Amino acid sequence: MPPPEPGTAEGPQITSSRALALERELTRGGVEANRERLARLVHHALGPLLAWEAAHPSDLVRTLEVHLRHGCSPTRTAALLHIGRQSLYQRLERIESLLGLEIDDPDLLGELLTAACAHRVVRGTGTGAESAGGVRAVA
Repeated sequence: MPPPEPGTAEGPQITSSRALALERELTRGGVEANRERLARLVHHALGPLLAWEAAHPSDLVRTLEVHLRHGCSPTRTAALLHIGRQSLYQRLERIESLLGLEIDDPDLLGELLTAACAHRVVRGTGTGAESAGGVRAVA
């Protein structure tokens, strides 16, 4: 399973079991058993964003997940993505424009985070637990 922190450095990683809770819930029964359901969830919530990324290589879904996982803090998100805050604001504006919504709307946070996480899990991006540089969870 990909790590909960998209874009983290390669190699062994340690994270809390709490950080993996969403991934565990999404993949209960295995990734393959849930792949179709997760793909539908991703398409429903992030379809226009995925279409944009297919035509214009970008990092918008990853940006969205990092931003949501860190409390929508521009300072923290920009630091984690190694970009300037102005670049982050431009990305966030593009995401909102493509999705037609405000990503910090409390009513949408759960759905958007779940979809972004599901996208990462379905694509298998990052270093999974089954590989040499897997994630080790601690309680």
